[in-house]
Amino acid sequence: MEPLISVIVPIYNVEPYLRQCVDSIINQTYRNLEIILVDDGSPDNCGAICDEYAEKDNRVVVIHKVNSGVSDARNVGLDICTGNYITFLDSDDYIETGFLKKCIPDYEFDLAVAGCTIFYENKQKEKRIATTQDSFFIENKLKFGEMYYLVEHSIFGYVGAKIYNKRIVENLRMENIPFREDLFFNMAAWKNATKIFVSSETGYFYRQRENSELHSKFNKPIPNITQIATRMIVNFSCYSRKENRTLSNMLIRTYLIDSIYKCILQNENLTENEKTKKIKEVFFDSTLRNAISISFQSKLEFLFTVTYKLNLPMIYYHILKEIV
Repeated sequence: MEPLISVIVPIYNVEPYLRQCVDSIINQTYRNLEIILVDDGSPDNCGAICDEYAEKDNRVVVIHKVNSGVSDARNVGLDICTGNYITFLDSDDYIETGFLKKCIPDYEFDLAVAGCTIFYENKQKEKRIATTQDSFFIENKLKFGEMYYLVEHSIFGYVGAKIYNKRIVENLRMENIPFREDLFFNMAAWKNATKIFVSSETGYFYRQRENSELHSKFNKPIPNITQIATRMIVNFSCYSRKENRTLSNMLIRTYLIDSIYKCILQNENLTENEKTKKIKEVFFDSTLRNAISISFQSKLEFLFTVTYKLNLPMIYYHILKEIV
């Protein structure tokens, strides 16, 4: 018999997209599912829609709770799920009909990692990000080149398009931080995983919309950016010191670039003086400075790393405002 997969869906203010999301789960060719819909105090009709699905399909479990954010909603799902395996789907995303069937091999595994398709709302444009050309299974850890590819393409930056053996995440929970909480969950899960299936599938459709939490103005308390970034200095025993430094550099640099843009530049509660002060705090952290090297992968990364190494936060800030 197919092992039970718990699909956890945190839901908040996504009424126009929710039916497409839930239908894509219910219609999976992989049938042995526990579908956990966590209504995180949504102010629209999402709660009623969830209840409607629970009446039609006995695989659907609905939790209604007071709004406390996506991390807590996922944690509620983790607390009650009973599946052998666990996967997450954001409520404005959806998956192809055969996605789960293709992502779960016929043998026991700790972690399955797939790619995704990024698509832009109201635009005829999409981008497929594959983890690999051909699916493969390994015991122990990914080779450095394979891990480098996953980090470079931010595959570990989101919990979607992954299936976790409950054994490796039963003691893990999402951290209540306002930005990039997925990454820390994946890094912790990765350390517990030895049997890994890497799938070439890209049937997880990740919706980009202007009014999503990721793309809206930031109005939460600013996280301790340097403290969080320091935790991204990785030390995997299966990689050399140079390889660990390379992975750390990529993770830290991406997090700092995204955090400065999202948490500081787009923060509607900060004055210009407060924004510049916050950026200077990030730039003058000596621990991070030693972990970052120059990158030529994109103009934005090159701008950041050069100005960071030369202690020029204000130049970075003013150029960033002009180009994004």
